[in-house]
Amino acid sequence: MSNKTICITEELYEYMLSVSLREPAVLHELRRETALDEHSNMQISPEQGQFMALLVRLLGARKTLEPTALEALWQKLLNQKSNNSSHRT
Repeated sequence: MSNKTICITEELYEYMLSVSLREPAVLHELRRETALDEHSNMQISPEQGQFMALLVRLLGARKTLEPTALEALWQKLLNQKSNNSSHRT
C-alpha cells in the first residue's frame, strides 16, 4: 500500500488533490497524525479512500470488510451521509 499515488510528479499530484479530493476534515487530521507514525507507509492515500467509498456507493454495498481503519472510516462517513440524504423528503 502507499499513502500517495505513485508515478506522477508532485506538481500533478497536488493539482489532482486540489481539484478532486473531497476529504472530510476528520480524515484529513487523522491522515496528518498517522503520517507521523513509523508505520505510516500502511496508510492509504486520500484519493484511494475516496475511490473506495465511491465503489461502495456505486455497488450499493450494505456490508463491507475492510482491513484498514481509514478505509472503514471513509465508508462509515459515506454511509452516514447516504442515510441522512435518504431520510429526507
